[in-house]
Amino acid sequence: MKRILLLLIIPIGLFAQSPNPPEEKLLNIEFASTRLKPENLKDKYVNYDFSSLIFPKTKFLGYIGSQYRRIHIEYQSVKKNPIKSDEYKIEGYTIVGANKCDFKGYIRIEKIKELISFKYGVDDIYKDSLMQAQGVLLGRYYFEENENQNYVGVFKGIYKLYWYVDKSGSLRFDNIENYSDSYLNNQYTGTWTEYGKSKSKICNWGEYRIPNSRELDGGAGEFYPKSKYIEFGWQDYK
Repeated sequence: MKRILLLLIIPIGLFAQSPNPPEEKLLNIEFASTRLKPENLKDKYVNYDFSSLIFPKTKFLGYIGSQYRRIHIEYQSVKKNPIKSDEYKIEGYTIVGANKCDFKGYIRIEKIKELISFKYGVDDIYKDSLMQAQGVLLGRYYFEENENQNYVGVFKGIYKLYWYVDKSGSLRFDNIENYSDSYLNNQYTGTWTEYGKSKSKICNWGEYRIPNSRELDGGAGEFYPKSKYIEFGWQDYK
């Protein structure tokens, strides 16, 4: 009996430890096929202005809650903080169903890493472009909705952006592989918590695809919601 009890106690002790939230893994991102350099090069790139890259080039796709209800995220302004070089001020609004809410907040850079080997797109079409660098930016976001509006709260989580520096030294939004079925960028993984409440809802959004959306996304060549979720705001895909 003592041996049996010992075996039971060990797993309980392991599960009692507080694991990091799933989105925390993004801050320690690793690539299998195109590995990242181990160094955090935030200081090298922090004076670049990423605001035009953070501002979406396409409509964000997003969901909130366990039913994958559609949430529309619109940015109206993205500005680099003149005092804090690693912070970007964001203003915009959200729409869920008929409810529209304004929000303000920030993205704060935590890591910027370079790829060891560049991605040149299909048939290496960008190989002669002489890119100086290519990589990923990782940070945290915190957006507060207007307390005077209905059904409002706080969005927070981890942000991920793919970028490159061209031969002239200009910072660019990395859409080199947008031909790929799995292409995505401007990814937000986190939660929404209503003011005055402790329970949070998962809320993710991004361009082209949504992070952690395998249960929702049944598309092959592009995002397409599965039929059982169409009624939760995805009717225009019907």
